Amino acid sequence: MIHAILEAIRIAELEGLTQSHDESILTGFFEKKLVGALQRLARLWENTPDSCYLEIGVFQSMTLLSVAATNSKLSCYGIDNFAYSDREGKNFGMLLDRREKLHGTNAHAINLDYENGLENLSTHIDGRRVAVFFVDGPHDYRSQLMCRISRFPICMIKA
Repeated sequence: MIHAILEAIRIAELEGLTQSHDESILTGFFEKKLVGALQRLARLWENTPDSCYLEIGVFQSMTLLSVAATNSKLSCYGIDNFAYSDREGKNFGMLLDRREKLHGTNAHAINLDYENGLENLSTHIDGRRVAVFFVDGPHDYRSQLMCRISRFPICMIKA
């Protein structure tokens, strides 16, 4: 499995996204190599029913929905309270609208502060194990420490 992970990262470095997304639906700033790596890493667990992709910091959903769109068999979860830079409260609605347009039934929003979302994570992800974990916010030192991986069940890499 470690070789498959390294190969997924190597190919993402060379090629970027696994497939181009509809830029009329998914807009925003993103790094193609990073999103391509997340898409490929998630694909390694797409056929493992008890696994999932987890993202903290969804903002306007570009990364979460890009991963979900390229891995339709994998449940993808994003934790965010959708309050950052969103005085009008449009970001959560944007995620729901984009998910509907992309038919992303495997993308799920956990509309909570990340600490509350992680506190009872197994109930939010239906007992699945986290295979790919992407932390994209909050960005302060304390919050990064609070997102440590030991707080929830993970998929183990099998040799």
